[in-house]
Amino acid sequence: MWTHEILEKIWNGENIPELWRTSILVPLYREKGDVLEYGNHRGIKPLERLLKVEEKFLDQKIREVVDMGNMQQLQEKHLEGNKNLYLAVVDLEKAYDRKLEP
Repeated sequence: MWTHEILEKIWNGENIPELWRTSILVPLYREKGDVLEYGNHRGIKPLERLLKVEEKFLDQKIREVVDMGNMQQLQEKHLEGNKNLYLAVVDLEKAYDRKLEP
């Protein structure tokens, strides 16, 4: 998936593509009323839709790696070995202002 490749490059320190700095709003007909009336359309941003697909992919991969049920076990293991443990917790539901599917 080309979106994933670009995001991977950005993650590794490359710049965000200039094209991504602006957003294109595409009117999409709602299948109700007069097609020529602007109020019968809704705006979508194609790039935003692609990024949501990528977000779901990453969410799935993260869930495969991180098992929240084992977090306590992980903490105990590091405490026993007197090792540092660094955790980052991100509330994606609040960050994206929507309910994420498990």
